[in-house]
Amino acid sequence: MQIHHLKYMVKISQLGSFSAAAQALYVSQPALSQQIRELEKELGVKLFIRQRHGVMLTTAGKEFVEIADSILRGWNRLHTTMERHRFVDKGHLTIGVLWIWGYLGINSYINDFQKLYPNLELQLVPDGSVPLLEKLKREELDCCIIIAEERLLQDAALSYHRMITDQIMVIMHSGHPLSYQSSISWKDLKDIPIILPGKDSASYQMVMEHFIAEHIVPRTVCESTQSAVTVQLVSDGIGAGFCSKAMADTFQDSRFVALPLHPPVFREIYYVTRKKFLGQSAVSEFTKYMEHYPA
Repeated sequence: MQIHHLKYMVKISQLGSFSAAAQALYVSQPALSQQIRELEKELGVKLFIRQRHGVMLTTAGKEFVEIADSILRGWNRLHTTMERHRFVDKGHLTIGVLWIWGYLGINSYINDFQKLYPNLELQLVPDGSVPLLEKLKREELDCCIIIAEERLLQDAALSYHRMITDQIMVIMHSGHPLSYQSSISWKDLKDIPIILPGKDSASYQMVMEHFIAEHIVPRTVCESTQSAVTVQLVSDGIGAGFCSKAMADTFQDSRFVALPLHPPVFREIYYVTRKKFLGQSAVSEFTKYMEHYPA
């Protein structure tokens, strides 16, 4: 029994006639009849009752067609799914990534995706969270990985998934008088030179909101979009800065200490795309992959 036997049986049952089915299947009626006789012989059961003006399914024939129809629908789904994978491997994907993405382990996860689809062309666009989200909205990116608050992503046009929850730390020179505390409050930072995150980053908005809430105008010495630069400036005693715990753990330099804020402050890293892009094979497959990121 072959897959074409299932197709023949279903078509004959639908049209109620060997001649009509043969025409629809682009085979000759004698050839179709011969195929069904051979199938009945192989199975050892009668599938059709031949009548003067057509055919009627036997009980066995009805059960055969019911199961065959289910198998064919599954076969078609299988074919469509494999076609989608084939098109993914020939596509192009533009991904917006944070400047710090290499420190978070996201790069190796994306590399593993590329191994699944070696012919898929990936283009990575590094930038701050704010411009990345704007580029996605302007459809200059297929998707992006950004720091954001969930309320900012509750746009009917966006699809998002939280990947990482990371704690914000204050980093300061190891010789600073406050470096021996177990935690730092925003008021502790009132009279300390501060290295703020760059204005294009979501961290800048988050930090400034806390300063404003405490009615503090920070003594800003500079802004930095690069965590590595911030760490270097802090290590040189220029001022105190802000860094994620994951990044502070990565740098691990005796010249600075990383202290949690009190109360603790967390930031969320999200994978974001436009819902309309989920109809594209490459974006759809990458989105499903990123939803399983090991947070």
